[in-house]
Amino acid sequence: MLIIFLRLLRDLSHFEIFDRYFIEDTVFSMVKRFLLGGLVIALILGSFFIVNFEDDKSKEVFKESKAFAPIELRDSLIEGEFEKDLLTCEELSKSSPNLDCIYNAMRKALKGTSPVGVFDIVNNLIEKGNLYVGRECHVAGHKIGADWVLSGSNPMDAIKIEEIRCEGAFTHGVLDAWALEKPSLEEAGEMADICDYEVGQSYESSYKKVWCWDGLGHAAWVASGEDYLNSLERCALIDDASGRSYCVEGVFMEIYEPANYDRGRGLGKVVDELPKICEKHPMAWLPAGASEDPRQGCWQGAGYLFTRLVTWDLSPSEETELIKARVDRLVSFCKLMGDGKDVCLERLQMASAPNFRYNAAALNYACSLYKDPVFCLDGVKSEFKQISRDFDAELSLVKSEGERVDFRKVEWRKPPSLGVEGKISHSVLEQL
Repeated sequence: MLIIFLRLLRDLSHFEIFDRYFIEDTVFSMVKRFLLGGLVIALILGSFFIVNFEDDKSKEVFKESKAFAPIELRDSLIEGEFEKDLLTCEELSKSSPNLDCIYNAMRKALKGTSPVGVFDIVNNLIEKGNLYVGRECHVAGHKIGADWVLSGSNPMDAIKIEEIRCEGAFTHGVLDAWALEKPSLEEAGEMADICDYEVGQSYESSYKKVWCWDGLGHAAWVASGEDYLNSLERCALIDDASGRSYCVEGVFMEIYEPANYDRGRGLGKVVDELPKICEKHPMAWLPAGASEDPRQGCWQGAGYLFTRLVTWDLSPSEETELIKARVDRLVSFCKLMGDGKDVCLERLQMASAPNFRYNAAALNYACSLYKDPVFCLDGVKSEFKQISRDFDAELSLVKSEGERVDFRKVEWRKPPSLGVEGKISHSVLEQL
């Protein structure tokens, strides 16, 4: 800009008007020369300011059009409209699938209410037994959490929002977007400290800490550039033993069944690969003083992914005996884990109630196979109470069992592919 101005002055000095009105050896002519120069500078700077002001104004308008409501804002009218939109999505899904319907409804609602309000509505519908919303809200919530960060929010602030519904979807989405920036190990340690010490402090959101640790595992795989050993380094930054195990479990979720990306090795590979990975798992990755088995997270991840493999196509109307066959199949997979069989079974126990859709007879059977049946049944009954149903009453209404269905005789549908085969640069097995 300065060069342009100097060139302008140089050119003006050759104009005839200067020869006519400016006599160089007088003080008055020098004053006029400075005044003219000042006028030119003012015109240039004014034009520059106007252009930039208009540019900033247009950016602000664009940003405003994309902005979400303040995190503390709640609006009952908007939340009511959001519930209607969710029910419309459910109705539309009966004639044609629309994977983004709930996501678009969330984005619309978040212009005027908090994520806490949005997920309150989702949770209320799930508690009333709405399987459609329960099935679809996790991926939509992932995207919303990512959008929240990509629209300008600080991820280290967004992660503190005490929101645990839809299996921690919002938290995971925040960490998704943060991971795309490829945070360093130092930055990963700062985020781990937030998960360890700043989230999940209230009783109502106690699971938030678990989702935060698990989300760090999802993020570790992305931030590391799909490097498993580097992912373990990131999980090792967590100060809590349970947190480190949930983090490794999250790594495996991201490898085999990521929520937001058209990639992933696919659930069909978990039975073949996970027993081998856990057997060859690095043993020296934990921080000094850690007491857990270094393979703990690997075994937990296997239990979760086996559950997803067996239940991904479960129908709400499936007969009890067929669900029991699925349980038998799950237990057979955990037996492949060698030293990790019991840890794998414990993870199945945690996943039973939400994945088997509150079928009392099937869940009662599943709990009988786990290490602590009483603890398992207490958890299942608690799930039933949350949706105002009586587990014991429903169990007593079940007709006497017919002939058992062996899981080996059931024709299982192959799980869908998540991404193009080989899109991940190296499998974990190849890295170990």
